[in-house]
Amino acid sequence: MDAPDQNKRDFALKLQKRVTDFFERIEDQGRISPECRSAFLTELNNCYLELLVENDALRRATHDLKIARDHYHLYYDLNPVACFSLNYQGLILEANLTASKLLNVDRHNLRDQQHSFTAHLSPDSYETFFTHVERTLGDDQQKTCLLNILRIGAKDSVRARLHSRRIKRISGDWECLTFVHPETPANAEGSPASPVLLDV
Repeated sequence: MDAPDQNKRDFALKLQKRVTDFFERIEDQGRISPECRSAFLTELNNCYLELLVENDALRRATHDLKIARDHYHLYYDLNPVACFSLNYQGLILEANLTASKLLNVDRHNLRDQQHSFTAHLSPDSYETFFTHVERTLGDDQQKTCLLNILRIGAKDSVRARLHSRRIKRISGDWECLTFVHPETPANAEGSPASPVLLDV
């Protein structure tokens, strides 16, 4: 038996003894019948058993949450594909390590609530990007587009394919989960290629 569980059981037994002693005192004074005392102790014991069950359920839920957090770290944080969580304004809510490396920006700065994904797009990609986000948040279908991404400190923009799907946050708000796949430098063969929506 774990030490915390033993401590809880010891506390419950001490509490039960104090209640029993209390009822014995007032029973001696003729203020309560033995039957009432027995019924109360039975109810107290039932409540204790219910608390034990709830405590076990809470421990299992905590364990499952830890496993889910570890999976999140493995599949999101360490994903070799750049992944962003965006709101309807295009602000970056979350970004994994690959996303940080793609944009050459410290990850903590990317997760700033005022950091917009458009800060890393060529101006000709703005309209396509916002249309892409709006369409993604509009239904449950995956949306895809091609944009030109600007990397901090790099001379060339990068042609990238965005695959996005909406998911619901704990708050109940929808967000855009976006995976970014770099293809080639956008101006490798001359002028940058135009942004394209691929799901229309």
